[in-house]
Amino acid sequence: MNCEMRVRDIMTTEVVTVEPGTSVRRAAAIMEEGGFGCLPVLENGRLLGVVTSRDVRSAHFNRLVADAMTRQTVVVGPDAFLWEAGELLVRHGIERLLVVQDGRLLGIVTKARLWQYLAQYRDPLTGLYRGEILKEKAMALLESGAEIAVLFLDIDNFGRINKKYGHVIGDAVLQKMAVTMQQLLDRDQDLLGRYGGDEFAVVTRRRLSEARTLATLLCEGTSLVDWPHGISVTVSIGVAGGRRVSPRLLEDVAAVVSELFNLVSLASTRAKRARKGVMVVEHCELVTG
Repeated sequence: MNCEMRVRDIMTTEVVTVEPGTSVRRAAAIMEEGGFGCLPVLENGRLLGVVTSRDVRSAHFNRLVADAMTRQTVVVGPDAFLWEAGELLVRHGIERLLVVQDGRLLGIVTKARLWQYLAQYRDPLTGLYRGEILKEKAMALLESGAEIAVLFLDIDNFGRINKKYGHVIGDAVLQKMAVTMQQLLDRDQDLLGRYGGDEFAVVTRRRLSEARTLATLLCEGTSLVDWPHGISVTVSIGVAGGRRVSPRLLEDVAAVVSELFNLVSLASTRAKRARKGVMVVEHCELVTG
């Protein structure tokens, strides 16, 4: 599977729809026959909203779909990364997303189908996304012109923990680290992933100064946790980031992101050697002239 797959690559294009003039009775029958939880409402090919099973239950059967439908609909574009669609599903607590471009319905993607693909890019121990998804997140943000930062977190002396307490306890530390960090992060701004081994990374929309503050918070927060067997766990974090200010081709953005992750990983190593906790790359060129 290509980790850069987009929604258009997995969406279902054959979608059962209704018109706003359809009766609620008929919409209910279509949903029951097809086992659908909702039906997109189209007029002249354009999406007006959806009529859900809840809408149907609360409306009189003789009413029209236009009177019962939900107009505020969560949609996704066909070029969105799969993880972006996954975030929308989780954030809104829904089971499917309509794929829309320029107001026209192109298809639908369900949670089950999306999870089938994304499962390959989740770490089975912690449930976090793997490094490939974090890089996709950084690429998407840079492509939109957003300012980003990356935090690279390395657990200090994790090898000694494994040797002294065994891999079962080591795994428990990694799982608790994932939970602890998630609690300290903002889902709307930060995406946490397990980069590999005892390394974690965060891609964030925060400015570099704010990312530095977040790194300090993570250092302090993880040191206060009640770890298994009373183990003392500390972390070293590298921080780098900046703003993309000129148009670039996708392959150039990919190269920039790879370099950014390389810089922040080296900063984490320097922080560990210097026992400084947090090391910030003060100057990071994200674009070329």
